[in-house]
Amino acid sequence: MTNGIDAAKGFFDEKLASKYTDGNVKMVEIDEAMEKLNSGKAVMIDTRGDEATDISMIKGAMKPEEALKKLEAGELEGKELISQCYIGGGSCDWIVANKDKIDGKIEYSSLHLGLIGAAHKGVPLVDKDGNETKKVHNVGPLKGMFPESHEEVGV
Repeated sequence: MTNGIDAAKGFFDEKLASKYTDGNVKMVEIDEAMEKLNSGKAVMIDTRGDEATDISMIKGAMKPEEALKKLEAGELEGKELISQCYIGGGSCDWIVANKDKIDGKIEYSSLHLGLIGAAHKGVPLVDKDGNETKKVHNVGPLKGMFPESHEEVGV
């Protein structure tokens, strides 16, 4: 099996793309998502677990609980919610599982290729203290899909 971004794209197309169709979830590409996040037009949530988010997150991303609180408080008016995980499966699942909390309240989409794709595009990652890092948590089936410039842990 090939490594890197080509392996990630193949894995996504084969195993995850149908989740978007089945769940009626819009997919957003990394460049567009980062433009929206950096311009304040969107918030990004990292749907991975604490073990992963403690190691690194996309700079500016938040955990789902924080975003849901901000949504309920009316702080996300006019913004889009972009969910993100390792590669795009879990973030799509999060949207489907939480549609009752977000439908009609905020536009939403899921990040195609997730943190793996973002890392390949050079998107800054930060650890739980806000310091830039190249360390990333990963899971077995996705091993080797992050760029060589990043250190995979947890696999």
